[in-house]
Amino acid sequence: MFVRSPHFIVGSALVALVVGFVPLYLFRSFILTERPPIFITQDTLPVPAAGFKLPPINNTAFKAGEKLHYDIIFKGLTVGHATIEITNGPMVNGRPTLKYTSKAESTHFFDLFFKVRDENTSTVDKASLFSLSFDQNLSEGHYRALRRYDFDYLHKKFTTEEKREGKIKKSVGTLQAPLFDVLSVMYFARTIPLSPGRDIVLSIYRDKAGKPLPIRIGSSLKTKKTPFGTFSCLRVEPLLQGDSIFKSKEGGLVVWITNDEKKLPILMEANSTVGLIRVKLMKWEN
Repeated sequence: MFVRSPHFIVGSALVALVVGFVPLYLFRSFILTERPPIFITQDTLPVPAAGFKLPPINNTAFKAGEKLHYDIIFKGLTVGHATIEITNGPMVNGRPTLKYTSKAESTHFFDLFFKVRDENTSTVDKASLFSLSFDQNLSEGHYRALRRYDFDYLHKKFTTEEKREGKIKKSVGTLQAPLFDVLSVMYFARTIPLSPGRDIVLSIYRDKAGKPLPIRIGSSLKTKKTPFGTFSCLRVEPLLQGDSIFKSKEGGLVVWITNDEKKLPILMEANSTVGLIRVKLMKWEN
C-alpha cells in the first residue's frame, strides 16, 4: 500500500543526498558507541554584537556548475530520476551565495501508480556554506507540502511558512547559531575531512531549533563502479528525524561517497519492507 513514504519515495527522496529522517531512538547506539563522534557544530563560533560571524571554509569539493544525475532503481527497474544542481545565487547582505536545487520525478510508467514531482532549493552563504533559506515543494501521489525557511543571521532569527494538506502555519523564532538545512548539510560535509571509523555530528535546522545530525562513517573503504569510473568509497550513514527529502521508516540509509577531494555521493541504498532501493549516480557535470 502506498502511503506518505512508499518504497518509491524512499528512493526519490534520496535526491538531496545526505540525511534521512527517521526516529532518533534508532540511532542512540550510534551516538553512544565506543567510537566517540567528532562534534562539528556551530555553537562555539564567536558571535559579534551585530550578528553571527560566518567564517569562510576551504571548499575544493564543488562549485557552481556541478550537476549530478541519478537513476532510482527498484528490483532492477528504473522507477525514477533525480538531479542536484549548483548555481550562483543572489547577493544577500552584500555577500555572494550559492543555490542547490534537487529534483526528483517518477518515470512516465510509474506515474500511473504513484506520481512524484519533488523539488528542494537551498540558498547558502558562499564563503561559509551556512544556510540562508530553504524551499521545499513536494508532490507525491495525493500528498502535497510547501515549505519556506529563512535564516536572518544579522538579527539572529528565523521565519518559517508551511502549507500542508491545505493548512498554513507561520512562525518566527530566535536562532542560537548559524545552521544548515537538510540539503545544504550534505554539501558542507563534502568540504570537511572524513576518516574511516570516525563519526561526526553536524547541526541542522529542525523543529524550530538547531538539532544534532549524527553521521556514522564506516571503518573500511569499498570499491564502487560508476559509468564514469571506479572509485574507492566511504560508507556514510546520516541519521535524522522528521518529514523531509530523506525518509526511510522501514530501514537504514547508506550513502557511498568517493574517498577523495570531491566526495561525490555516487550511490545511496535504503531498505524498505518491499526491498532495497538504490539511487545510482549516472552522470556528473562539473
